[in-house]
Amino acid sequence: MSRAPKWARALGVTLLMQVTSTFLAQAMPVIAPTLTAAAGVPPENIGALSSIISLGTLWFLASGHVLLPRWGAVRVLQVGSVLGAVGVLVGLTGSWPAMMAAALLLGLAYGPAPPAGSDILMRHSPRSRRALIFSTKQAGAPFGSAVAGLVLPGLVAAAGWRWALVVTAVVSAASAFMVEPWRREIDSERQPAGGSLLLELLSIRTAILPFRVIASSRPLLWLAGTGFSFACVQGCIFSFYVTYLNAGLGLSLTAAGTAFALLQAIGMVARIAMGFLADRLGSGVQALIYLGLGSCLASVLAAALGLDLPWPAVLAISAVVGLIGVSWNGVFLAEVARLAPEGRVSEVTSGTILLTFLGYVVAPAAFTAAIPVIGGYGACFLAIAGLPLISVAVLLRVKRMIGAGG
Repeated sequence: MSRAPKWARALGVTLLMQVTSTFLAQAMPVIAPTLTAAAGVPPENIGALSSIISLGTLWFLASGHVLLPRWGAVRVLQVGSVLGAVGVLVGLTGSWPAMMAAALLLGLAYGPAPPAGSDILMRHSPRSRRALIFSTKQAGAPFGSAVAGLVLPGLVAAAGWRWALVVTAVVSAASAFMVEPWRREIDSERQPAGGSLLLELLSIRTAILPFRVIASSRPLLWLAGTGFSFACVQGCIFSFYVTYLNAGLGLSLTAAGTAFALLQAIGMVARIAMGFLADRLGSGVQALIYLGLGSCLASVLAAALGLDLPWPAVLAISAVVGLIGVSWNGVFLAEVARLAPEGRVSEVTSGTILLTFLGYVVAPAAFTAAIPVIGGYGACFLAIAGLPLISVAVLLRVKRMIGAGG
């Protein structure tokens, strides 16, 4: 790795930490039926844990971006990994309040991944390959989820859910140590500041700075808003897919985890492919328009799983959902970074992902509440299928604004 170009070393670090942070974030959802049973709550309550995880991420994104120039992006990623390991261990008690506290810590642990990763890659990636490099880094998210879907249900079956969480904590802590050899080089541009860090973290000015920067550019402002609709669909797929197949359709937890892992594996490849497509098109916005239509179709296909389909059809649908429903993130972040004012990538990414994560908070909670009201998981997936079409309409406007120099 030392002989690789600097951008490749930066990509390697951010990719590993993206895999780890997503593995952490998915640790609870992929073994959700076991966790909710241990805590004595209904299986659909996993939506509450998913929303709390997203809430923790929002908390970091609102003010944690001030840590990047002080500590350096790699150091912040390392702290997040260690915090995630602590969070997982908190959940070992098996009580529902402890699991909610663990979920909050896991969300805080995931928070550094988007702004720190974008900050590192924006400084070190060649412009001509930027969408592909950002998408490759984001491919770590479905890869981490796929590993969680493949490994953790099997560990639960073999040794119990507590051992599955212990393994998750060990993996997370180990990743923080693995990137240490490259921290000094990649964090060489950090700018330690004076003053009270605690006051800065709690400052209202700190919390609103990302939004002030986003609001300074109309195309960036409209683009930032589209992430919410994309996230609503993706958040519900990630939160409920395993529980839907297991508790809703009667598949074993191992089979449901396998289908989820296939979805994530295809999503990993698709993210890289979409980055390549965006670079070839010369327009990340145009690629996102196509992906908005794909996100709508993915939700419709997820709803179709309730039609008592054979196992090969379940796998086929899982693969297509991974291809078109969860492959937008890298192109989105690359376009956000491209439109960000000079030197403001981390703040803009924090604000944009904060808006996006509102979808991850709101949608799973609303999905949970709607399940008994509108007739089950499939009906809920169908109900949210129209949301990405809103993003398509907004992206068409963004494309016109960029073309007009707006």
